[in-house]
Amino acid sequence: MKISDLSYALISAATKGANVASIIRSEDTLLKLLTEEKTGDQKNERFAQDFKTLADVLIQEMVRHDLEEKFPGLGKNLYGEESSEFTNAIGENVNIEIKPTKEENYKLLCQILDGNTHAAHLLANALNSNPKPTPDPQLDQLKDEIEVSKIRIWIDPIDSTAQYIQGKTSKPDEYGVIYEGLECVTVLIGVYQVDTGLPIAGVVFQPFYKLEGDSWKSRCFWGICYGDIKLHSNKTIDDISPSSKQEHGLVITSSSEDDEVQAKLKKGFRLCHSAGVGYKTVCVLDRTVDAYLLSKDSSYHWDICGPHAILLALGGGIVAYKTALKKECNDVNQLQIRYHLPKPGASSGINQWCNSDGLIVYRDISVLKKICSIIS
Repeated sequence: MKISDLSYALISAATKGANVASIIRSEDTLLKLLTEEKTGDQKNERFAQDFKTLADVLIQEMVRHDLEEKFPGLGKNLYGEESSEFTNAIGENVNIEIKPTKEENYKLLCQILDGNTHAAHLLANALNSNPKPTPDPQLDQLKDEIEVSKIRIWIDPIDSTAQYIQGKTSKPDEYGVIYEGLECVTVLIGVYQVDTGLPIAGVVFQPFYKLEGDSWKSRCFWGICYGDIKLHSNKTIDDISPSSKQEHGLVITSSSEDDEVQAKLKKGFRLCHSAGVGYKTVCVLDRTVDAYLLSKDSSYHWDICGPHAILLALGGGIVAYKTALKKECNDVNQLQIRYHLPKPGASSGINQWCNSDGLIVYRDISVLKKICSIIS
């Protein structure tokens, strides 16, 4: 398959996913009925409550269906945070499998929604829509191909689920960073090579980027880093160009970040906080901040594979926090996080795919070196 065709398919799938998220979010009563708490080995141990929503499951399975339809064999190689099972409002366990036709999906959704025909109709329309990405000359000229068997996909259909459920909106701080709210929600899709584990293509969709009147404006980032190819959605990423932005010397972290780590960072940077791994990587992508640091093992492969591909296309990357502190940053290519192997010693559940040594997300190598120097 052509890498350009794959990239367009990822952008289209992420766009559809954002539409599904917006439809469910627009009906607050429906959203509350369709929230299920994760338990057991599906639960993120960092949080007292960790929810999955119908939006999570529908988007993940829709992306699987669409990619399988375009590239036979690829759907089975898509992995994510969610299972395909969902418990509806009256306690029925339903296995969600996207069907080829709108009528079939409508019937499935009526079962899930306990007869809510209006919502089922809206969602069936979204699932069977075919959004056409805006043609991009960079992608159209790309002739390189890759075999389906040589790639795998990580997806986080709704990153920052808690913010999605709560549905709040927030104003940016003095640096343009949103602390919490719908603005922090992202749809994340990343493709990596089986043999190297390195990401080669990614899409990040921000469905609730900016509230304009009563409507949300969205935005989409994409990137390809495969061999000598380095392409990205430069128009979106450079909406705020480096030359027009104030240099803040700013690092974003979680508010729960280790106090000692934060104290060390303050010796060379200003700090800000926000929700959502995906959103914090977006802040690095568009240069709202210089870097994102997470010292804990509370993020997962599906959170960062997509953003990582875009960052590599931009000359940045994502490295393991603990590994970067131990080693010189002269050869950052060797430090990049890989996505093909589970965490040593973890045999099941989501913890086998956690980024156990933390993260440093950056666009400029000089920033990475400065962070490592200050902390170590």
